[in-house]
Amino acid sequence: MKTKIFSLVAMLVCATMMSAQTFNRIVVNIEIGEEYDDLYLIESPSFTDEFENSYDEVKLFTGSDIYVYGKTAYGNQSAVYTNDLQGAYIGFKAEVSGTARITFSDLQSDLADVTTYYLYDTENGQYTPISTSEHYDFAVVADQNVANRFIILKPVKVTTNEDGWASFANNVALAPLGGLKAYYAEYDQANAAVDLHETEMIPAAEGVFLKGAALTEYTLTPNVTGLSASVEQNDLVGCVAYTDVTAVTDAIYCIRNVGGVSALYQFVGANIPAGKAYLPIATGGAPAPARIALHFAGEQGIEDVKADVKAEKFVENGQIFIRRGNEVFNIQGQIVK
Repeated sequence: MKTKIFSLVAMLVCATMMSAQTFNRIVVNIEIGEEYDDLYLIESPSFTDEFENSYDEVKLFTGSDIYVYGKTAYGNQSAVYTNDLQGAYIGFKAEVSGTARITFSDLQSDLADVTTYYLYDTENGQYTPISTSEHYDFAVVADQNVANRFIILKPVKVTTNEDGWASFANNVALAPLGGLKAYYAEYDQANAAVDLHETEMIPAAEGVFLKGAALTEYTLTPNVTGLSASVEQNDLVGCVAYTDVTAVTDAIYCIRNVGGVSALYQFVGANIPAGKAYLPIATGGAPAPARIALHFAGEQGIEDVKADVKAEKFVENGQIFIRRGNEVFNIQGQIVK
């Protein structure tokens, strides 16, 4: 027996809104034997707490051997409306023991890479690509109810600045693609610099600096291949959500491009945007550094060179280099000549 998903009112509201704009939508189906249930996940920037509170339905665990539901601040839901599916939790309830199967249907998205969304099993670390041709089987035990067993993960896009830099944080673990590199930043107080340590994977909520080509959009994907995070110290603070920093007593630094030099400059303001990272520096009452340079694994970086030395970019053998005085750097900041 299938549990009904929508009340008539909720369905009519959803249909009306969907006719006005495109949604990212996934229907998660679960079955065991002849019994089955499903969960609607619908994403749109227009969804607010008020909308969710009015139209999300509480899951009714009646009349079936297996149930699937969304875990939200409002409880267990049979339909989840959210402005971001990233990190959405999915639970299940089983009345009988056996092997349950999860499948996906009714996929609709305004994103070309919708099939690169993943269902992540928090119990065993398995990733399943979300598409109509995929399924995931797992064992259930009678009278078992697990609220946060699965998470929806999806790729995230980020755009670099004029020198190819960006700061980044996210609520799920991700790995950079397409030549983009991620770095932890360890503050070196003696030299007013940060040492950058490359990390293959960006852990959830961890702040990092990203480096790629200038003014380029890159994709970070869920860490489906088991890449490892760096074990080096990381002094960055990741801001998964819009973060109020008015109570932070340390000096706060963010990566910016000023006068053609990308480095860390002191932040003036009350809030750090969501998805960014900052470096807190305890000054102990001393004047805060005007600028904090970037070092790649202990090597001198472009930003170490005095700002009054004119820099020029040139191309040699199809690669971009930067000349400052008598020194030449590649775009990773390493001295090559």
